[in-house]
Amino acid sequence: MTNRVDAAVLWARAGLLGFVAFFLGVVGHVTADGLLPGPGLLAALLVLAIVLSAPMLNRQASPLRLVVLLVSGQTLIHLVLSVSAGHVGDAASAATPRATVLGSLPMVDGRRVGSLQDAYDGAAHQTGGLAPSLPIGHLVADLSAHAPMMVAHLAAAALVGLWLGYG
Repeated sequence: MTNRVDAAVLWARAGLLGFVAFFLGVVGHVTADGLLPGPGLLAALLVLAIVLSAPMLNRQASPLRLVVLLVSGQTLIHLVLSVSAGHVGDAASAATPRATVLGSLPMVDGRRVGSLQDAYDGAAHQTGGLAPSLPIGHLVADLSAHAPMMVAHLAAAALVGLWLGYG
């Protein structure tokens, strides 16, 4: 016999868990000097967090499951925000091949003209080749530079998950 929950209870649980994961991910991103995308992407992330939480909460959720969902949800949201909006200083401090590629195309009436192949060839010629770059370089650098802060955010997510699981 399964312990399936009522649809209203399921969506209330998913709404709460999705919102908490979203909130912790956004707060973690902003406190790491992260920039936020437009309200449309933020709303889509919130809805996605709620919808992805629902299947995991169809049965009684253990505290461990809630902790895993919150930590992974917070991390995923922070990653999406890092890729989509970046962090303060990313564009100014990083001379990535992407910036070189976009800057190498000629402008006509405020619009870039040329193909992606032209941009690639121009950047490869200027830099001696294109090295792959991570769009989440700031996050990767923070793994070592700000490890205590990241541990604190993950611990906060774990504590909230335990609180939800036992409370």
